[in-house]
Amino acid sequence: MELPKKKYVAKREKKVARNVYKTVVFSVMGAMCLSAALSITALTKTVKITDGENTTVINTMNLSQDAILSQAGIELGKNDKVVVTENSGSGYEVSIMRAFNVDLEADGDVKSVKFNEGTVADALKAAGVKIGKTDSVTPAAGTLLEPDMKIKVERWYNISISDGGKTTSNDVPEGTVGEALEFLGIKLTANDKVSVDLDSRVKDDLKFKIDRVTYKTTHTAQSIDYKTVEKKTDDLYAGETQVQTEGKEGEKLITSKLTYVNGKLTSADVISKKTTKKAVNKVVLVGTAKRPETTVTSSTNYFEKNREDSGSFSSDTATNTFVDMNGNTVTYLRSYTGSGTAYYAPAGSLTASGRPAQVGNVAVNSNVIPLGSKLYIVSNDGQVCYGYATAADTGGALFAGTAIVDLYYDTFDECSQFGRRDVTVYVIEEGDNSYVR
Repeated sequence: MELPKKKYVAKREKKVARNVYKTVVFSVMGAMCLSAALSITALTKTVKITDGENTTVINTMNLSQDAILSQAGIELGKNDKVVVTENSGSGYEVSIMRAFNVDLEADGDVKSVKFNEGTVADALKAAGVKIGKTDSVTPAAGTLLEPDMKIKVERWYNISISDGGKTTSNDVPEGTVGEALEFLGIKLTANDKVSVDLDSRVKDDLKFKIDRVTYKTTHTAQSIDYKTVEKKTDDLYAGETQVQTEGKEGEKLITSKLTYVNGKLTSADVISKKTTKKAVNKVVLVGTAKRPETTVTSSTNYFEKNREDSGSFSSDTATNTFVDMNGNTVTYLRSYTGSGTAYYAPAGSLTASGRPAQVGNVAVNSNVIPLGSKLYIVSNDGQVCYGYATAADTGGALFAGTAIVDLYYDTFDECSQFGRRDVTVYVIEEGDNSYVR
């Protein structure tokens, strides 16, 4: 009995020993698993990914950029930028800066530049655009870039303008000449002329001029000369002339267009001519009749006849009458006594009154004895009776008062025989100083 008991005990101890072994094995394996789990946990990192407005969180042991983005299912563009920041704990933050377009307008051109961060100044530098002292940039150079931002560079240039003869220096923004004039408030009319094309662009030290052009219409009256027309007539002797119709000037209205450039007259163009009053031609009658043969055989016949007739003359101042060479008693208006002279003239000559220069037509002071007056003239020495005459001509000595009458004779010899002697001039009929045609 004892033996079996001992055998039972031995078997139980052996079974317990096996159970203890298993327990030890299981304990070692548990410890090993726990150690491995702790090691994996220590190697895993939490990564927070910010992509614009989207945020993604992953746990990963592979911290390479490509692995993180691949695990998060995020793709990068050509110009996108990734910034990784380690937290103080066990995690990381990844920021994805997506590239965007910025439009830069400068010098008449628009450039599109890709950026993911930076300022306006960075965009200008990247585009190779330089800014001068007088240039302006919108937005300001320190402004942070944003997607689809519009950046404009406005250049300023100094230009010289001669406007209507007056020159000024002006600072203007970039653009065309026309835009520069509008900026400066310089207005043009349809007639003004600019020396450069209005569509040409301004640049430093550009010089041009504006000619101010104005027009004026004038109306001027101008005289039209009359013509002298000769008309033959047998009512006058050959060599004699007589004005039948006095000439009168006509008139025409001239309309002109005057052009002024910068206030100075540069041209005058006649637009039209219109006759407002026709000219009247002067008509002169020219004698063609043949003079009758003279019966005078001596150049002194008329003067000698004057001498013969002088003896039969008598006058009565009380009754204002005289007895002429034919024995007729004639009443006169008044009489003048003074120095008398004699003259002659070429054939066909006319007197101041239009009458022909011939015997019987004498010269007087027309202010005293009007032209056309009927006269009777005798010398005071009783030797010459000139007889009936007409006041037809004038002369300087007569107006000066050195003579009261100048008697016409046909020849120089007759004038010489009369010489200068005192005479009495009787005015029978008053003239009207009219011109005889």
